[in-house]
Amino acid sequence: MIKWQEKIKIKKHRQEFEHYLLTFSSDFNHQIMKENFEIVLDKLISLGKGLGFTKPVEYLLLTSTLIQSGVFSQGSFEYDQSNGDIISFKNEQYLAYTIFNGYGVCRHIATFLHLLLDRLMITNSIVLAEGYSEENNPSDDLKKIWIDLNRRFQICPPSHHIVNYINDNGLEYIFEFSMQYTGVLSYVNQQLCYLFFTEDETNSSLLTLYNCTKKLLPIFNAKTDCETIQPLTIEEQVEIATDYVNAKKTIKEKNDTIMRFYQDIQIDCQHIRDAYQQTLEIENLFKENYATSCTYSKKKRK
Repeated sequence: MIKWQEKIKIKKHRQEFEHYLLTFSSDFNHQIMKENFEIVLDKLISLGKGLGFTKPVEYLLLTSTLIQSGVFSQGSFEYDQSNGDIISFKNEQYLAYTIFNGYGVCRHIATFLHLLLDRLMITNSIVLAEGYSEENNPSDDLKKIWIDLNRRFQICPPSHHIVNYINDNGLEYIFEFSMQYTGVLSYVNQQLCYLFFTEDETNSSLLTLYNCTKKLLPIFNAKTDCETIQPLTIEEQVEIATDYVNAKKTIKEKNDTIMRFYQDIQIDCQHIRDAYQQTLEIENLFKENYATSCTYSKKKRK
């Protein structure tokens, strides 16, 4: 039998942690992260305006370049999730804070970009996708079978990927962060994504979009009507790609401006980083106490 004192201890640890999860949004560290993240977003938008940017693709490329270069993490950035998330993430905004620690994957980066576009009042959302490589790229017919299963039974393949959907005054496209290319642009036809300037008849789709329910992806403001996304014409692809190329050239030429931005946000980024680490320490202590109590109780049962 478990002693009543041990039962009380386990219950206390569980209640403490549950209370933390329910009230974390008013926690001091979370408020610090939220306030400084909004400051960084405003400064980022000011940077974009100073560079003459007005299009979504320009801001997407700018932000992705800064993430990739380690500007927000004040050093380097690795496409990695081994350090995990703080587990009190119940709101999508908090995923973006991971970037400031120098690591992150698709969900962190797509969330950062999504929140930036929201602040710019640009129609966008986070989209659930399945990613493929050129070596592992099943036929479009097989992908459409999965799309049908998703539509009928709200299920998805096991390997989920997160990308950004953008609607720029009727021009709909997908932006995918890439460590190799910074950003990859795709147009959509029947929920299959094709790289700009490739023909959809060539079975070259490297992304499949899925309708997303709260059950599948509960914390994201995910677009749920992917089947309505309209393909771009070649002329529209040229327009967006031209903005992308010109923005890339501007970012390269305005290195001094980027460096001033880097220096200007250092203190804001440090505040986010410090609060994030303190939150991790608090949560790890909660988890350790609870795990220790449960492990001890199991041993006593034997």
